[in-house]
Amino acid sequence: MNTTPSLISPAGVHDQTGAPAWSLAQDPAVETARLLGLLMPDNSLNPVADAYAGLAGLNQRLIDAPEAEILEALTRQAALLEALHLTYTRKALDVRKPEHAALLQGVALKCQKSLIGVLGAIRTMNEGRRNVEAIETGD
Repeated sequence: MNTTPSLISPAGVHDQTGAPAWSLAQDPAVETARLLGLLMPDNSLNPVADAYAGLAGLNQRLIDAPEAEILEALTRQAALLEALHLTYTRKALDVRKPEHAALLQGVALKCQKSLIGVLGAIRTMNEGRRNVEAIETGD
């Protein structure tokens, strides 16, 4: 049975799963697991724990992964972050209350900041690969 937690609730209020209310102030890994838990199939007994275990497994694989796999993971993240940035920016433009718009725009800016970091990491990896290739070919 998949219990869907309430994503937006007043500070300190717990959702129907007993977990603290979702907040951007929480650990990003926990936030990601909780959001992915909402998307888990209904046959998951604990979707948040399953999502967290999946993320932990992916992170563990990336520790010793070849550069190509890490680059692939980064490019996936870049696409997701750009989509999130645009989605939250659009939502900020659509709401009527200025305080809601400010909160949504704050989330959009955090997504954009993360996107810039991911793009920087991709550039650094590509630059490093080009440098290695140049050294090997003697250019």
